Amino acid sequence: MRVPEPSGEVHNQVDSSSVGSVVQVGAVHGSITMMPSVEPVRRQARQLPAPPRVLVGRDRELGLLTESFERMSARGDVPVIVIEGAAGMGKSSLALRWAHDQARDFEGQLFADLSGSGGTQALTALHGFLSALGVEPAALPQDLGTAAALYRSVLAQRAVLVVLDDVASVDALLPFVPGTATSAVLATSRTRFTGPDARDFSAVHLGELAREEATRLLRTYLGDDAADEESIDALAGRCAGLPLALAIVAARVAEELDLPGLVAEFEDADDELEVFDSADGANRLRAVLTWAYASLSEEDARVLRMLGTSVVDELTAASVASVLAVRGAAAIRYLRRLTSKNLLDQRGRSRFHLHPLVRAYARQMSAETDEPGDVVNAARRLVDFYTHSACAADRLLYPNRAVVTLAAPAAGSEPVAFEGEEDAVHWFGAEYRELRSVLDEAVLRKWHEQAWHLARALDTYHYRSGRLAENVETSRVGVIAANELGQDSLTAIALRQLGRAYTRADAFDEASQCLLRALALIEQDGDDKELGHVHHDLGRLAARSGDHEGALHHSAAALVHYRAAHNAVGESHALNAVGRAQSELGDHEAAIRSCTEALALCEELGNRSGQVVATDNLAVVLQRTGALDEAITHFTTALRLAAEQENHFFAADVTERLGLALAARGDAEAEDVLRQARDLFNAQHRQAEAQRCEEALRR
Repeated sequence: MRVPEPSGEVHNQVDSSSVGSVVQVGAVHGSITMMPSVEPVRRQARQLPAPPRVLVGRDRELGLLTESFERMSARGDVPVIVIEGAAGMGKSSLALRWAHDQARDFEGQLFADLSGSGGTQALTALHGFLSALGVEPAALPQDLGTAAALYRSVLAQRAVLVVLDDVASVDALLPFVPGTATSAVLATSRTRFTGPDARDFSAVHLGELAREEATRLLRTYLGDDAADEESIDALAGRCAGLPLALAIVAARVAEELDLPGLVAEFEDADDELEVFDSADGANRLRAVLTWAYASLSEEDARVLRMLGTSVVDELTAASVASVLAVRGAAAIRYLRRLTSKNLLDQRGRSRFHLHPLVRAYARQMSAETDEPGDVVNAARRLVDFYTHSACAADRLLYPNRAVVTLAAPAAGSEPVAFEGEEDAVHWFGAEYRELRSVLDEAVLRKWHEQAWHLARALDTYHYRSGRLAENVETSRVGVIAANELGQDSLTAIALRQLGRAYTRADAFDEASQCLLRALALIEQDGDDKELGHVHHDLGRLAARSGDHEGALHHSAAALVHYRAAHNAVGESHALNAVGRAQSELGDHEAAIRSCTEALALCEELGNRSGQVVATDNLAVVLQRTGALDEAITHFTTALRLAAEQENHFFAADVTERLGLALAARGDAEAEDVLRQARDLFNAQHRQAEAQRCEEALRR
């Protein structure tokens, strides 16, 4: 096996000399400047943990890993290989064995345990990698995208093997993929990766060991003294090919040296899980948990039980405070005490994880100890905490959204107080998985009001972060909840949201059905503001589907209704849409007037989301009239505004348009900008748009 020699070729990234650079507005109107790349001190990294002492029955998988690596390297692709399989299947052992076997072909090795999460965990891991590769602490970027770009730049001319343990998803893996084929990534995951990005990876599935292999592994653990082949075979069968279970059984046999007795214990046990416990209690799962639970004060034991009944995977002081109906300081004390007992695992500065086995035990104890009403109340406080916090965060992302009254949170639930828009965006990112779990809990418990508001609060974040499929999924939940509540006004709002989500996902027929149903409900009341909203959404749908006359019709109708309702924010959005439709139909002079009026109104109102769209629209029209320099200036401003709002969805569109405008002017920066647009589209699974950028790069 041979690692390719470093070259200047970059796959799916910008040139290695400029990876990590960011498009910025220059001092002169229309100019584009690039931040200089960081030149780290070249250091070698040797981060691999020790290889497993025993690895049996994985020769085939080891061969597949090598074949995958060599095949991808020969094609010039970045070797990215994922070992997938269930928990306890030995994925980490296999990864470390292969990595150590191949270490000689790499100048360094990086290792991180991502613990099945992303976001902050991924950024922390990237910081560790960059530091190990020689980047000074002061130069470490504080956002994931920039850190990943710098990481690709640093690896561009190196041959490094990156091993990632317990990766949760394709999105969690992508920041760690190098930009050149000189390095390779080996990851483990409990999930099977799917979707467009996963096609670039090679997957090796790790299943349970065959009966013969399991028996051989158990015999290897036990040594030559264990001669009872029949009992060994029976115990291997009880373990069902799970390497972790085989190791536990071997530990029990080493303590007791009674193979037939252990086989009989399995046969007689009502709870087979207990048989995996050791005789002295040191390795008995249930005994260990019982001992730890018994060591708690009555108060801490109650806290553990309540946390065990919660549906979220990660806990914070704020969410725990609401579960327990206590102040934040008290919640922190509980978290610290449980962490000191190894019943909680602290992840990062303020996030805590409850191990699934601990959670299962805590739930069992709660079922035996607590009143059902207490468990329901704790769940209600947690759902209210996330619902009210999400609504507050959404108002910062979309301050002009119409307010729909939400009942006060349950007593003891204290929602988050955000410092500003940036704080709200980061909270959505950190809590996204928990928000989805809480939404499912609200649906399960038939708390329809909370489900409706949570689905609505996720809408803007989904749009900005480019989570189009999730936007559709949660918007459907909102429609179902509204129907259960039996309020036409809420149903109309939810249908409009679902229609917008379908529009963004290019599901135009479904979008049309939702929006027309919403229009029929709203026309019964004749509310001008709501009629303006639905016509505006219909105009957007028509524009995206290429019906520019329909777009102008609905956008003009929205403008009339907004003005009748004295809704200036809506008026600014409608003017934006009217201007774009006028331009598409060839009336550029009218389009410039509409877009200029929209931009002025957005600036007057402080409507930042409208301002970025109006600026982009104006740039499009100016380019069509031949005012290329002025158009590039507006595109650059629109891109800056989108970045400030962390509107990744719209930023991808503007970046593409900026790149094409720069190409039309003959600027050298055009190629780098188009690559950035392609990468943004790929990250959002917008394959048609990414392909469009790829074709522009080939021209």
